[in-house]
Amino acid sequence: MASGSRKRSANGEYIFIDGKALRADEVVSIDMRSTMAPGQEAVSTVPGAKEAADGTKDGKTSKLSGALRNLGKDDALELSPEVLEGSLGIENTRSLLADERKKMRAKYLTFGAVLVLLALASLCMSSQHPGRFYAPTEVIAGLATWVQLGVTFVVDNANFATERLRAVQANPDLSDHLLQVQVVFKYLACGALLALSGMLYQNAFKNPIAAPSMLGVTSGINIALLVLVMQFGYEAFTHVNLYYVYSIIGGVLVLALVMLGGKWISGKGGFNAVNMILMGTIVSQLLGVVIQYVQTNFMDEVQWDAYNLLMNATGVVGPWMYGTLVIGGLAALIPVIVFRFRLNLISFSDAETKLLGVDPTRLRLLALACGSVMILVAQLNSGQVAMISLIVPFLVRAVFGAEFRKQLGGNLLMGALVLLICGDLSTTIVFDGYAVGLAPVVSIVALPLFVWMMALRQRSWE
Repeated sequence: MASGSRKRSANGEYIFIDGKALRADEVVSIDMRSTMAPGQEAVSTVPGAKEAADGTKDGKTSKLSGALRNLGKDDALELSPEVLEGSLGIENTRSLLADERKKMRAKYLTFGAVLVLLALASLCMSSQHPGRFYAPTEVIAGLATWVQLGVTFVVDNANFATERLRAVQANPDLSDHLLQVQVVFKYLACGALLALSGMLYQNAFKNPIAAPSMLGVTSGINIALLVLVMQFGYEAFTHVNLYYVYSIIGGVLVLALVMLGGKWISGKGGFNAVNMILMGTIVSQLLGVVIQYVQTNFMDEVQWDAYNLLMNATGVVGPWMYGTLVIGGLAALIPVIVFRFRLNLISFSDAETKLLGVDPTRLRLLALACGSVMILVAQLNSGQVAMISLIVPFLVRAVFGAEFRKQLGGNLLMGALVLLICGDLSTTIVFDGYAVGLAPVVSIVALPLFVWMMALRQRSWE
């Protein structure tokens, strides 16, 4: 018998290793003990160990053991070709991996194509005139004019102002086309960051309903806007720089308070997800009481209106928008991409992660820090739409699977797609000449999806 081959008998299934026949369940037991330190007790089980011992799963062939089938489909770690070759053989392994890559590539291409088509359709909408649509030819002509003006700005800067004035006089909607391009970019970037932040939080807390707002980032932004309105009144709308500066400071301070408090409660070197969530809930509730007290006793009608409008603001198209989205987004996204393989481990128990020589606390803190920066940057530019960070990761796990790299690409695509759809609906739906805000539309779209997914009991982070 070749080494590694299997053979069934009346007494069970045997694996031939170095010319000796060993029971499959004994091999699994030996493999578990070999990963433990001397004197260490078994604190966890290998996923699919029982299926590996039985040799079958759901009545299917024993060529691929239950452990491999479980890991390949449901768990966060993806099997390497070398591991699969020992059970399936080289040809079967290549076929299996090729089919898996083909299916995943088809999903990415499908969602990518839908996203591109929707983005192109969104360019035909008007940001300055809600409910108004442009013909594709008008949009193409307008954008071509802006490209020509850009070339003029670089080549002949002295005549740029004259050429721009002439172009705007010839086409009064020219500025609207450029504004819509920037709005579409904002929705795409914010949607992707919101979905990724939710994915990181849900994996870090191993909780399918964990949301970035649990650690007080949203409350920090709200208290910062309250201070801004109390200081400047209705003129707070004119202080775009302060809107961003105050919101960033408020969000970061409250987040730091929650994380340090949760870490202190958890003890030295520990990480307790429940303590973090409870600390975030306590701080958010306290800040909510402060905001309500100030609104009731110290705000006049003008300040009240200004605060409510700022709460529903979606940022301002300009340098601050690009700076926060590009710099903040990349600062949080790059570490996630670099550590994407290790971040698979935060979905497993701490005992299993430590057996691999990795500190799970540091990985979770990295995930929470990056996710918090993402939600902060996204909410600065899209308003109170944190529901996206809760719903989209659910959809992604159901469609793309639970492996971290698949979640990463899926959330980038689906998060951008969902927020862009909500943004288009908020521009299209008009009452009394005013467009519906983005936040109400997100709630209307997201809540039914959430109820539907919970009813179907879609898989969580596992």
